[in-house]
Formats: sequence, C-alpha cells, structure tokens
Amino acid sequence: MWIFKSPKDYAEMVEKIAKSAFVTSLLFLYFLSCANKSFAEFLQRVSFGVQYEFAGIKLNLATFYFPLAIGLLEHIFKIHDKLSSLLGIRKWYDKEVIVKAIISGVDYPVPEKICNEQVKKIMSSCFYEYASSTRPVIDEHIIVLTLNQWCWFWIALDTSLLFLVMSVLFLIIKWSWLNLVFAVLGLLLLLVLMYLIIIQTKRYTKSEINLILSDSKRIEEVKHKVENALQNK
Repeated sequence: MWIFKSPKDYAEMVEKIAKSAFVTSLLFLYFLSCANKSFAEFLQRVSFGVQYEFAGIKLNLATFYFPLAIGLLEHIFKIHDKLSSLLGIRKWYDKEVIVKAIISGVDYPVPEKICNEQVKKIMSSCFYEYASSTRPVIDEHIIVLTLNQWCWFWIALDTSLLFLVMSVLFLIIKWSWLNLVFAVLGLLLLLVLMYLIIIQTKRYTKSEINLILSDSKRIEEVKHKVENALQNK
C-alpha cells in the first residue's frame, strides 16, 4: 500500500506527499460536512447533485474534486517546499545539522557565521555528492530511511496547514470554546509529531555523515572541499 511504501527518490516522495494531501483533505471535508448541515448543503450544491456511495457512506462529488485539486497543487507546486522556504526549515537543517557536522567531522574549525552560499557549496560537494538517492556512494538503505523520514515530516507539515485551515472553517460555522480547545490540541499534537519525526531524521542524517566520513581517503577529499567552500574558492 502506498502509505507504507518508502520513497526511493524525490519524485516518489512528492507523489506520496500529494496522495496524503488528497486523503487528508478528503477526510477533513467529510468531517466538516458531518459537523455542519449548511456546509454539507454547500458541498451538495457545488457537486451538481452528483453523489457516490462508499461503504454505506454517501459522499458528494465536491468531497473528491476539492481534495484532488489540493493533491494536484501539492504535486505541481510542491507546497511543502514553499512552506519550508517560508519557515526556513530546510535552510536551518542544512546549516545547523548537516554542514556544521561535516565541518567538525573533518576536524576543521566551525566558523561562527556560515553564509548561504557556503552552505550550498558544502551541501552539494560534501553531502549530496555521496548521499544522493540517484547516485549513492554510501549505503543506499540509510539514504532511503532518511528520505522516508523527510517524507513523513512534509506530510505532517502539510496536514498541519490543512488542519489549521479546516479548524478555522469549523470554528466559523460551529463556534464554541470547547471546539477551540480541541482545535488547539490537535494542532499541538501535529507539532509534537513533527518534532519527534525531525529528531529521528537527525539520527539518520548523522548516520549518513558518519558513513561519508568513514573512509580516510574520503575524509581528506571532503576536508579539501570544505576549505574551498569556506574560503569562497
């Protein structure tokens, strides 16, 4: 089943994220339609009277094409990547988790300030050169494990955004302090899940770095590339 399948490259990861966005938004829309009669009637109006029955549950056409649109938007525009750029998640991770670990791993002094251009050079020449999913130099298994963790993180991030939007809609159509508490608790649970996923992702990433630096010849090679990057050569 696709939800349990580990992506082997970025293309497969994007496909899994898009499918998850479709399923998640479908469930959220169904929940809203059950919670509010007016919203259910709205979905029925924009469904042109078309309904499907699945496992005894009647679903309007809009319950499918709205989530389909969300899934397509994720697949085409990589919404998770846009969110990452907006929040600075990957930029922070590359610099603080990967680049600094590589620099210290080759016994080179870690600078107080590392500019974005230096981070990009080290990531390209010292990390992706060896840990790429398309041309792996180190054990491919650990690369797949790390890619899978990132996939789940982006799914949780997308779900958090969808949950936030749906919670606002839910509170508008069915306001109560209790519903607000449930919405906040749900968002907090998703944030905790993302935190736990990123901890595991760090462990796999450090294993990748350790494998890259497990060869003495490669250590010298990486150290030379680090020096060039930090000296802007």
